[in-house]
Amino acid sequence: MHRRGEAALRGAAASAAVLLSAGVLAGCQAKDGAAGPAVRISKAPQQAPQHAPQPPAKPSTAPAHTNAPPKPVKPVQPAHKPEAAQPVAQAVRMAPGARGAHVRELQARLRQLGLFHRNPTGYYGPVTAGSVTAFQKQRGMPRTGKVTDGVLSALRARTHEPTRSELYPPTTR
Repeated sequence: MHRRGEAALRGAAASAAVLLSAGVLAGCQAKDGAAGPAVRISKAPQQAPQHAPQPPAKPSTAPAHTNAPPKPVKPVQPAHKPEAAQPVAQAVRMAPGARGAHVRELQARLRQLGLFHRNPTGYYGPVTAGSVTAFQKQRGMPRTGKVTDGVLSALRARTHEPTRSELYPPTTR
């Protein structure tokens, strides 16, 4: 009776190791807890670990004829079908919080079109984001308030290179 219990325990440990390694390969992250290994499933993408956790080796006390090697188990691959061709997301070049000469040029170009009603500051804040959104709406683009290559090229095609006085207009006290 005692040997049968040990064999069942070894089989359960091997099954747990297979399931654990399959979970790690599918994007889950293994954590060692006090009661044993636990699997945490997250919606956020995880980096694959460098190696799958190995169960501790236990000395065998069962007779040799019952100690057959386990059959290899293939890891479960998630069924992932590529979806229909979706538009490729463009890299964001400027977004709220950006600062610098490139933002000042953006503001000056938006001002040329009558979409930015202030002097260029070089800071991409809510007013600039609103002006970019208005430009995107005019052009039939997705209204994100962020500048991508497509937005920038459309803006440059409809405006001229800002002059120094457009970039740094005189201020009054």
